[in-house]
Formats: sequence, structure tokens, C-alpha cells
Amino acid sequence: FPSHDIQRMIAKEKLGFSFADISEFNQLLVCDSVRGADSTGVFGVDKLGNADYLKQRGDPFLLINSPEYKEFSNSIFQKYKFTIGHNRKATIGAVSDETAHPFQEGNIVLVHNGTLHNHKELTDEEVLVDSHAITHAISARGYKEALKELQGAFTLVWYDAEDKCLRFVRNDQRPLHIIESNSLYVLSSEAALAEWIIGRELVAKEKLKTTVVKSGVVYSINLDD
Repeated sequence: FPSHDIQRMIAKEKLGFSFADISEFNQLLVCDSVRGADSTGVFGVDKLGNADYLKQRGDPFLLINSPEYKEFSNSIFQKYKFTIGHNRKATIGAVSDETAHPFQEGNIVLVHNGTLHNHKELTDEEVLVDSHAITHAISARGYKEALKELQGAFTLVWYDAEDKCLRFVRNDQRPLHIIESNSLYVLSSEAALAEWIIGRELVAKEKLKTTVVKSGVVYSINLDD
């Protein structure tokens, strides 16, 4: 059963994202709210490795129409190399600005799709939701150790400012696909939705390539690659 979803865009071009890419990202964020509209969040990583994020309770239109999002959207154009959006359907924890994704602890900024059964065992810190507990665990012990401890369903996407890497992983309880165009990699739980949105903006004769992210494999993309 859908509990949250994540839309992620990774620029293939050295200049970053175009205006068309910004439009696609906004459309993905809006259309993906069918999987969860309790809260909405975004984060972007610029060419120097700095991460910015916004999040708030409510559907994507509330966030997109805010003054803060206008500044964020302007930064997508030729500034960010990674842009991640999250739509939350609450499963653990109340609906609030605080429980919206992403979560940031230390060098880690993270979003999560799924529900864990053991999140209270992941950290000694007081947290309201399982996704925040995962962020604490990765920040404190590193992802290799933290992932071994997760019990439940998950797709995770996080950025580590220390080594400037964006990473993503899923287990067999959550789907994830990579949709590739000439200028972008787009990650989405729902391949057909992402293909539809990206396909609306494609130039003539350009074809999309869709692959399934392998379960249990950590994918890593360095900002400088």
C-alpha cells in the first residue's frame, strides 16, 4: 500500500537543469501527491556540494506557491545537480511541518518511502517518525551499518555532504525505477507516472530508457562525476 513517494532528478549535463526540467520536477511533485498529500518536501544540491531543503505540512500546491519555493525553484536552474521531492502519506507519527521529509542530521539529508517496525531501536535520540530515526542512524554509524539494522519496507534517498555523494537503495518491499532521457535521470516508484511527465516535454524522436533498481543494492552518484 502506498506510503509516501519520492521523485528525484539528477542532471546529466554539466550546466545542471534547464527551465524544462524545472517544469517537469514541479509536475512530478504535483502528480505524485496521489500517493500522499499529508506533507511535501524538497531538497537540492548545488555544484559545490551544498544542500538546501524546504518542507511543510500539506499538498504540493501549498509548497509550490510559497515565496520560499520560488527561490528554491530559481536555484534548480543551472545551480543544482540533484533535486529531490517527497510526498508523504502519514503512517507513523502525526502530520506536521516537523514530520515532513526531508530530515537532516549532521552531513546527511534523507527522504524515505516505507514503514519500519524497529525505528525506536535505531537511535537514542527522541524522534517522531521512523524516517528521522534512519537519518540519525546513518549520520551516527554510516549507511553500511545502519542499513543492516532496518526492519520493514524502505526506499531511501540521501545526500552525504562529507563525500558529496547522492545514494539510493530499496528493499524488496518497495519499488524503484530509473527513467533516463538525454539530459536527466529520474527516479520514481511509479515508472509510468514519471514516463508520462517526462515524455510530455521530450523533443521529437528522443526515447526514454527505464530500468528497475535492484533490491538490496546501494547506488552512489558522486557530485563531481
